[in-house]
Amino acid sequence: MATSYSDNIQRSNAAPLARQILQQVKCELLLTARRGENVLITLIVPVVLLIFFTSLNLVPKAGESTINFLLPGILALAIIAAGMVNLGIATAYERYYGVLKRLGSSPLPRSGLIIAKVISILILEVLQVIILVGVAIALYGWRPAGSPPLVLLTIALGTVTFASLGLAMAGALRAEITLAFRSDIARCRTNASPTGDDDQWK
Repeated sequence: MATSYSDNIQRSNAAPLARQILQQVKCELLLTARRGENVLITLIVPVVLLIFFTSLNLVPKAGESTINFLLPGILALAIIAAGMVNLGIATAYERYYGVLKRLGSSPLPRSGLIIAKVISILILEVLQVIILVGVAIALYGWRPAGSPPLVLLTIALGTVTFASLGLAMAGALRAEITLAFRSDIARCRTNASPTGDDDQWK
């Protein structure tokens, strides 16, 4: 009874769930900004890859714009890096250092923590899209085409999917393994990009 009474007192004094989630989102974004390697892999590397491979002027079909071919793929890799790698590594180390246990004793429920992490990744991906699209427009004269709502829906579904995979990795694997997985993603970024030696790009 004493435990139940104290739990009720804690719930009654807790802030509304929406405010708790908002504060946790702010905390997640602040921690992400403080990790230099996360900023590098999520914001800087995609821009460098876009500029580098666009400068090679390699396209699968004659007459097709290089930037139109590369930009969607770079955006997809950026979403994977933010949703699965960045979130997975951060959460794995939070579990390793006992941060999740401490958060478990706070009024914020587990569902609220997951929602806050997904929202923070969505905000990070919006920043990624703005930077990559801005570079494509400013340097290469790219013009958007297609359905914007469909693009937004694809980004949202991709975020939820890869964020779920990242959280699953953080819960099932050791922190060091998730860190090694980020290196594999970085290699995949390079290997998945077109090169002039393959016959399919001729």
